[in-house]
Amino acid sequence: MVEAALRLVDQHGVDALTFRKLATELGTSPMAPYSYVRNKEELLDLMLDLVLGEIDLSAPRGSDWAGRLRAMFRSYHLVLTAHPGIASVYRERVKIGPNGLRAIDHALSVLREAGFTRAGTVNAFFALFNYTIGFEQIGEVDPADDGLAHDGEQGDVHQIVRAFFSALPPDEIPNIVALAPYLTGPKRGRRFEYGLDLILAGLQAKHAARAKGRAARH
Repeated sequence: MVEAALRLVDQHGVDALTFRKLATELGTSPMAPYSYVRNKEELLDLMLDLVLGEIDLSAPRGSDWAGRLRAMFRSYHLVLTAHPGIASVYRERVKIGPNGLRAIDHALSVLREAGFTRAGTVNAFFALFNYTIGFEQIGEVDPADDGLAHDGEQGDVHQIVRAFFSALPPDEIPNIVALAPYLTGPKRGRRFEYGLDLILAGLQAKHAARAKGRAARH
């Protein structure tokens, strides 16, 4: 049932998920899903946990802690990208299931093994978690209603965005016009990886400075 609901959300979005449509997908009566879950919110919690089970946590222990976290959160990002409707569930309060607990504990374990303090471990985790989830909440830049898309065709959205910014008055917003070829949307290219690497580099520098200061005191 949860897998069928996930297929519906992947194809049509969270708003399209109803128990009636789910029952049709399963070939059962509209009331059948209520035998397993109380409401749509509980079903969404189960769907989210199913998706979180796809996160790759296989980076070997003992390897570079930042590399292990990069691999995990990049996998997390790819999983949410593959199930875009599920990312919207994080906008509301969600219950953490077994797969979610396993992923959280894995990240905390890597940070503690690296020598982070308890508070530092939690703060570092939330920096990575909030960035990964927040990235999925950002929509694409879409100036398609400005006349640049013709004959009802969207065309290449990135070309449309570039054309949109390039056509703006350079005397008023010169930097946007100058950088128009690169302003092709927040999710273009490897922007997630760029931000993830910045966060990890910051954590590495902060962690190294703390270790150096502790060694100096002794």
